[in-house]
Amino acid sequence: MKILVTGSSGFIGTALVKKLLKSGHKVIGMDFAPCNKDFVIDTKFQNYPYDFTDGTLIQHLIDTKDFDPDVCFHVGAIADVTTIPKYDIMQVIRTNTFGTSLIAYLCSKKKISMNYVSTCCIYGDTNEYPTKESSLTNPKDLYAHTKLAGEELIKGVAETSHTLNYNILRNSVTYGPDMRYSLAIYQFLSKALKNEIIFLHGNGLHTRPYIYIDDLIEAYVKILEKKIVNETINLSGSKFYTTKEVAEMCIELTDSKSQIKYTPDRVGNHLREEIDISKARNLLNWTPKIELKEGLTKTLKWMEAG
Repeated sequence: MKILVTGSSGFIGTALVKKLLKSGHKVIGMDFAPCNKDFVIDTKFQNYPYDFTDGTLIQHLIDTKDFDPDVCFHVGAIADVTTIPKYDIMQVIRTNTFGTSLIAYLCSKKKISMNYVSTCCIYGDTNEYPTKESSLTNPKDLYAHTKLAGEELIKGVAETSHTLNYNILRNSVTYGPDMRYSLAIYQFLSKALKNEIIFLHGNGLHTRPYIYIDDLIEAYVKILEKKIVNETINLSGSKFYTTKEVAEMCIELTDSKSQIKYTPDRVGNHLREEIDISKARNLLNWTPKIELKEGLTKTLKWMEAG
């Protein structure tokens, strides 16, 4: 199978490309960030160092006969809620919404099945826990709003074109080797290794169901294998933890002398994220295998290896 992966140089994109290549698929990576050096030497990998918000480029790909992926995983986005305020707001909107609409248009014109990587952040502080795919959405920050807008744009393209099959994949917080340095788990482990103070937003009681990167990628592969289309699927860890519990676990694993202190809560930081993954269990015959402590241990080994 030939598979297009946008955001192929990012954390999730890189892990997905590695898994797809290992499984024997041909992969087209699309990312304006530098390409992973390991991919370049793989004859099954083709690199498109392009900006997917460029409408002229997208039209060129539509007109190119030998650009013929079977499936697309649209992973690319400006995703870091802690650094988004440093970006120009229109750049975030352009990438996460306009860019998504162009990829959906490309997939509809080329009859490529599209898997859109969204986020459980779109639920915000909802009124239903554990939160199902059918629960009301209540996004609290710009990132979550743009991802929800991307979902609706994809549905609009599908309903108008009648040529687009798609899935919406709502991930919870993902962590593991090669994760972004700005993510909380990386920051907690990094500070714990240096015996530095770990600062938590608010009272440290926000809950999240963290998912280890290998578990997430396994779910993506099962979506391919089972040829799932036109579904919205929650993908998260099966247990939820407070940020305080995660920080304490990082201190324990590193035998650290770090202390925990609290800072004012981050704007848009929703309080609870407790996700129902029963649909993924039943539809994909999938369940996350890596518990948080094991995943943190694996991540710590990666960090210590440099």
